[in-house]
Amino acid sequence: MLTIGIDARLIDGKGGGTKVYTELLVSNLLKIDRENFYYLYAYKHHPNLSKIAEGKDNVKIHSAGNKFIWRTPMIYNTILKDRLHVFHFPAYNVAPAIIKPEKPKIVVTFHGLDAIFFKKRERPLIWKMNYKISAKVSDKIISVSNKLKEELIKVYNLKENKIATIYYGIPKPNIDTSKLPIIKEKYGIDDHDIILCVDGAEKRKNITTLIKSIRLIKNMSKLNFKLIITRSKYYKEIINALNLEEDIKLYEWIPHDELNFLYYLSKIIVYPSLYEGVGFPVIEAIQHGKPVLISGNTAMAELIEEPFLIVQEPLNEQEWASRIITLLEDKSMYSKMESYVRKQSERFSIEKMVKAHLELYKELAED
Repeated sequence: MLTIGIDARLIDGKGGGTKVYTELLVSNLLKIDRENFYYLYAYKHHPNLSKIAEGKDNVKIHSAGNKFIWRTPMIYNTILKDRLHVFHFPAYNVAPAIIKPEKPKIVVTFHGLDAIFFKKRERPLIWKMNYKISAKVSDKIISVSNKLKEELIKVYNLKENKIATIYYGIPKPNIDTSKLPIIKEKYGIDDHDIILCVDGAEKRKNITTLIKSIRLIKNMSKLNFKLIITRSKYYKEIINALNLEEDIKLYEWIPHDELNFLYYLSKIIVYPSLYEGVGFPVIEAIQHGKPVLISGNTAMAELIEEPFLIVQEPLNEQEWASRIITLLEDKSMYSKMESYVRKQSERFSIEKMVKAHLELYKELAED
C-alpha cells in the first residue's frame, strides 16, 4: 500500500481548468483506488474537499497552514510527518527546498508555460518563479501535452524521462434537463444558436480577434446567434465600440456545474487562444460532443486533428467568421464535425487519466 499526498487547496479555491483537473483527479482517485491511502492537504476552510472525502476510509484531510507556509520549505516539515511515498502538486506551486528529502517523491503537473511566452495580466514574475522551482525541485513532471513536454525540456534543460504526458480526462456529462429553463433565463438564452468561448482572461486568448469576427458574421449573414464569453471583463469597451452589445454576452466566473449546462446548450465552441498547455475547454467540448474551433500551431492540435476545425491563421478574423458561418449554415458539415468530435471522446476518459496517474505514482514510489 502506498501513502499518497496531494495538495488539494484548489478544490476550495478559484481556478479554471487547473481547479477542475484537481477536483476530478482527487474525487476519482478516491472512487477508483481502494488499495492506497491518501492525505489531502488544504487550508482550514474546505467544505468542497470534505464532501469529496466523506464516507471514504482511505483518506485523511490535513489543514496545513497558510499561503506563506506553502511558499517556503516549511511545508515539507508537515509533509514528512505523514511518511508519504509520493506527494503531488497538481498545479505548479512546488515549494522551494533547501535540502530536498529523498522521500516523498515530488510530482508536479504543468498545465502550460504561458508566462514564459506571453505576459500575464497579473503577477508575471511570480508565475515564472513558480515554474522554475516546480521544474527543478520535482522528481517527476506530468505534462498535459507532448508539445508542452518539448517546451519544458527546452526551457529548463530537463531530461526527457523526467516528464510524462498525461492528457486530461473528463467524465461524460450528466445533464439534468429539468434545470435548463433556469439556466436559459439566467443567461438570456432563447431561440438563438449559442457560440461559447470559455476563458478570456489573458491577452493570449485572442478574444479581440473573435469579437471582430462576430462583426463580420453580422455583416455577411442573417444568422440568429449569440456569443457567450467567460472571464471576459476586459472586452466591454471593444464590444461597445463595435455595437455588439446585443450579440455578445460577457460573464466572469461561472460555476462549473452551470458551465456544463452552457456547453450542452451551445451549438459550437470556439477557442481562439494563441497558446495553451493543451486546452481544458477543448476536451470539455469534446466530451459534450460539440464541434470546437481551435487555433493552429498550438498543443490543441493534439486533441483536434480535423483540418476544418483548425484555424491556421488565428489572428485573421475572416478565417474565424468563415468557419463559424459554415458550421451554423451547413447542416451536413455540422453533422460531419459533430460525428468527428464524438469519436474523440474515448481518448479523454476520466478512467484513463486516473489509471495513468496511479501507474506513475507506483513507478515513482518503487524507484
